[in-house]
Amino acid sequence: MDGAAPSIPELAGTAALLLAMVAVAIVGCAALVAAVTGIVKAVAGDSVLSIRARVWPRFASAIAVGLLFGLAADLAQSVRTADWHSLAKIAAIAGICLLLDPFLLRGLGSLRTRRGLSAR
Repeated sequence: MDGAAPSIPELAGTAALLLAMVAVAIVGCAALVAAVTGIVKAVAGDSVLSIRARVWPRFASAIAVGLLFGLAADLAQSVRTADWHSLAKIAAIAGICLLLDPFLLRGLGSLRTRRGLSAR
């Protein structure tokens, strides 16, 4: 290194990479936990509805959080490469977040109601 401070585009690229890695890690870990939990519960003889009620709330929350980290990564990347393709990608991810969040939250709320928990 020449001792110079990193430029904003370099920092944005690093931040985008880290945020994307966090998004993948969150969704990947949640998928792994959901699969293992589902298999263990199925082997234990639980019903499909019981397994779904146990697995879906955590997995849906992880999907929502992963999408938000993905959006943050794309926003950071857009600082580095501000072209129409990156802006369209950000708009698509933001649209997906806007479309999926109400469905995920409604599903979580109905599961909490069925389990007798208060909807927060």
